[in-house]
Amino acid sequence: MIRIDNLSSVRPVMNKKEKYVFDVLTSGLSGAELARKYGKTRAAISLVKLGKSHVNTLPELPRPRSCKKCIHWLRESCGYGFPEAIDENFATYCNVYQ
Repeated sequence: MIRIDNLSSVRPVMNKKEKYVFDVLTSGLSGAELARKYGKTRAAISLVKLGKSHVNTLPELPRPRSCKKCIHWLRESCGYGFPEAIDENFATYCNVYQ
């Protein structure tokens, strides 16, 4: 969960889609709760949380990174040979991710 204390520092006025994306990325609600709140499927909520949907909406909010999206990814493995790259969360901590 991303914590942002001052909403106005991100964007003073948000449209409906921006409010939806902001809430999905920053709230502590579960995927099921967000799906009910916005009338979406849990899969749709997951796609936003994983950074696979609405990537151009509020781009200043961090999304999870994936090794497979890195320029150093070579079809099935990391170009630097990091064995940890198999774990999707590794990209978040990788210093050479681009």
